[in-house]
Amino acid sequence: MRVSVPDYIFKFREWADGPENQMKRSLLFPGLRFDNKIEIYDWGYFSLATLTTLLTRETFIINAFYNTQTEDIIINSIYALV
Repeated sequence: MRVSVPDYIFKFREWADGPENQMKRSLLFPGLRFDNKIEIYDWGYFSLATLTTLLTRETFIINAFYNTQTEDIIINSIYALV
């Protein structure tokens, strides 16, 4: 499916790949929906693959589809604090 990707997505990639983010992990907000963990954007992106994993090699923490149950418990506990 072809979508028109907004400029802020590419600006995010530039920031994520910048030198200040090397060797760091960032927690992404908001978390994905707990029932299906599908990443959905108003501009048409819809996937189990989080957009950050497709844009950059830097690591991010999110309650993604591929997390283990233990990882989900920890990450969802962090989301609950905010």
